[in-house]
Amino acid sequence: GYLIGHAVDIDRGELVEKQLDLDEAESPAAVAEHALRALNGSFLLQLDYAGEVWAYPDASATVGLVYAPERGKAGSSAQVVLGDEYDALLRRDLIQAFGADNDGWFTAGLTAHDGLFRLLPNHRLNLLTWETERFWPIEMPAYRDDVDPMLRDMGSEMDTVIAALAAARPITQCLTGGNETRALLACNSARTETEFMSLSLPVTGLDLHLAKILARTHGLELRVLPGVKADAAATAVWIKAAGNALSGMNAVWSPSVAPLAGRYLIGGLGGEVGRGFLWTSELQGTDKIGTSVLLGLLKLPKHPLLIAAIERWMEDLPPDLDAFQFLDLAYLELRLGPWGFAQPRLADSPVDISPMISRRQFERMWSLPPGFRRSPGFLRRLVELHDARLLDVPINRYGDWRDRLTPLVRAAQRPDRALRKLRKLLVTR
Repeated sequence: GYLIGHAVDIDRGELVEKQLDLDEAESPAAVAEHALRALNGSFLLQLDYAGEVWAYPDASATVGLVYAPERGKAGSSAQVVLGDEYDALLRRDLIQAFGADNDGWFTAGLTAHDGLFRLLPNHRLNLLTWETERFWPIEMPAYRDDVDPMLRDMGSEMDTVIAALAAARPITQCLTGGNETRALLACNSARTETEFMSLSLPVTGLDLHLAKILARTHGLELRVLPGVKADAAATAVWIKAAGNALSGMNAVWSPSVAPLAGRYLIGGLGGEVGRGFLWTSELQGTDKIGTSVLLGLLKLPKHPLLIAAIERWMEDLPPDLDAFQFLDLAYLELRLGPWGFAQPRLADSPVDISPMISRRQFERMWSLPPGFRRSPGFLRRLVELHDARLLDVPINRYGDWRDRLTPLVRAAQRPDRALRKLRKLLVTR
């Protein structure tokens, strides 16, 4: 077995080697189950065993894998797999239809190229037959009322991962005004070894304001990176490295994190899985959600190719899902994986690691009752259990009259996003 990327053995609290020693008596599936459950980090696992060769992503497919069955080839990007035929196979009509040249993205295994597909989270790829199949979860965990022990375990794993990374190379942790980075801060016992970072962009005024307060009141080393816009050539490189499957603000501001190259950048992606990101306020567990409504919640078009892909994804879901579980898997597999991690890793960027992303972490999130996740929310309770003092600083608000102006300012800065949120509201009614 081989690991591509950066993986932390949760129980040992250390980075693992690139090659894994496997028990000859175990089946490939059993080996993968053991290895994937033991690891946190950002990696791809390849198992070559008993005449079978499989590729397994981590819990959110953070190391992207695209593959072309007719070519018998897989790689980290469309450029690697397609080579000189990249432009000839590019579907510009689908890029426009899916909005991938703005805030949209390709999902359900689709890409911006004919004959090229993306491996989704929780699915494995047979590198001999080029077939994919779901390998996890086979069934969703039952809801549990004893939430505090699970949240303590969640915080312990986050702390273990951060400490293991800090022992290997310099680390920087994102600090914003939001829930996820506050929870990461609460669960980081290596704060004195951690550099904290905030970006100064036109849309990050509130985040930067709250990050400075947190740094001042808790003695943190805060590094404020100025926003650096990519020029046209650099933006084109970023978009092509992403396979033309998405664009958006990250393509424009990607040079901003270049000063962090060579470091681990600790972020809070994955926490949205436990926040019911796609849930609506009226959602009930017994609700049945069809393809059309799901695409509306994802803010993606009802294109025939996409509808067919979503329906294929639905056919392979675990049985007996309630509406909350259905949308949890949809968010993880159809948005977080193919949107958050189709974004390229350029040479002058840090290595992004999100300690909330692992099989153990997602199992804990899915075990939290929907009512608890809605209010007070697991992240707030996570902070309370690990460092309640951090809640003295408001989360995602100034705490004064400026909060009444924030929605208007955001709408003025990004009117397209305000319109998309309105569409999401309308499609669920």
